[in-house]
Amino acid sequence: TLGVNAESAALLVRQGQVSLAVSALTILTLAGLSLYTLWLLIRFVKLKTRENSERRLTILGRMAATLAHEIRNPLGAIKGLTQVAQETLPHRHQAHSLMTSVVTETERLENLVTDLLTFAKPTKPEFSSFDLNRMIIDLRLMLQPQLFGKEVSLSLNLSGGELWVYSDENGMRQVLLNFILNAVEAYLPGGTIRLSLRQTQDRNIIYVEDTGEGFGRIDPEELFEPYTTSKVTGSGLGLPISRRIMIGLQGTIELSKRKGRGTRCTIAFPKAPEGH
Repeated sequence: TLGVNAESAALLVRQGQVSLAVSALTILTLAGLSLYTLWLLIRFVKLKTRENSERRLTILGRMAATLAHEIRNPLGAIKGLTQVAQETLPHRHQAHSLMTSVVTETERLENLVTDLLTFAKPTKPEFSSFDLNRMIIDLRLMLQPQLFGKEVSLSLNLSGGELWVYSDENGMRQVLLNFILNAVEAYLPGGTIRLSLRQTQDRNIIYVEDTGEGFGRIDPEELFEPYTTSKVTGSGLGLPISRRIMIGLQGTIELSKRKGRGTRCTIAFPKAPEGH
């Protein structure tokens, strides 16, 4: 009787172990399916959000293009007529300075219209090989009047010699120009903007850092939304245009706060593929 009971007990133990193993396997399978379902849901939400955002940007872009075309011609006429009238007046005439203000504000509006058109109708990237170091040095030379006017210096930390990359030179120049000018406009006299380069196994990375006021409590991602800006006179299109350009170049652009004070812009894009 004891032998039968012992065998029965062992059988019950084995059955219990099998049931436990099956239950554990079932729980793990359900957990795995739940995680997979959650991942699919998150991916679906992200795709729908991106789809809605792209649709909204497309509609906004069409409206912006129409508005920009309607505004550009009257602006040109206002600017031209004001300059002609200004030339006919004595230099010390009291209206002379007022007309200068009109021309200045008209030029600002023209820049805004240009941003609208660029945002509404982005150009297709034109890939080519170019020396990134030389492009950045030329960019600093071009920006000297703005830097001098604001008493801001642009410090470069570049790799020695040439650094050939394969990308869209005009697009990359516009991205750097947008951010550097943003930093210059937000700076108090005596500030310094630092630009440095780093390479990983498959990426070129550009850092542009400043010690300005930063973006306060604004989420940096919000600044990549059209017409969101922390500046009083900003158009709110510079950073959205820059991100669109970088996406076209298979790259990224991110904003973050520097330790202590200021902003860091990180621009990354692929290294030149073989054969380029």
